[in-house]
Amino acid sequence: MTDRADDGVTEELSVPVRFGPDLVEGSLVVARRASGDVALALTLPDRATLQGVGFDLLAALDDLRAAVEAQGGLLWVNGARANVHASGMLRDARDGRLAYVLPEQRVQDRPPVTDVLLGAGPDDPVVSLAEQQVWFARYLARSD
Repeated sequence: MTDRADDGVTEELSVPVRFGPDLVEGSLVVARRASGDVALALTLPDRATLQGVGFDLLAALDDLRAAVEAQGGLLWVNGARANVHASGMLRDARDGRLAYVLPEQRVQDRPPVTDVLLGAGPDDPVVSLAEQQVWFARYLARSD
């Protein structure tokens, strides 16, 4: 992790990206722009750098995921798991860095949270943006 206020870079980390059966390590740079937006830049071997921008980290991650998906890949991070979703309050409190890991069935207890940029496990249900939105809509529609 770096803290270079002169160029807005707040963090650099390695993240996995899946292209078909292959898992590739990419270099992700997180930066806060003067406008307040969060910018993500993902550098992958033998590919152009992909970018995502948003009002918070989760919005920027969604934008970056769309760019990765357009190249035929899936960003293999916790924020791309089917059952990961952030509430508005959690987004505001943590600038989109944390999200809830929702159980299959709705429960009264608050679900655990996860860092959306951490690499997901090899068997985690990582999905596309569209599939994640469908999963959450079904989750909300379930009656308890």
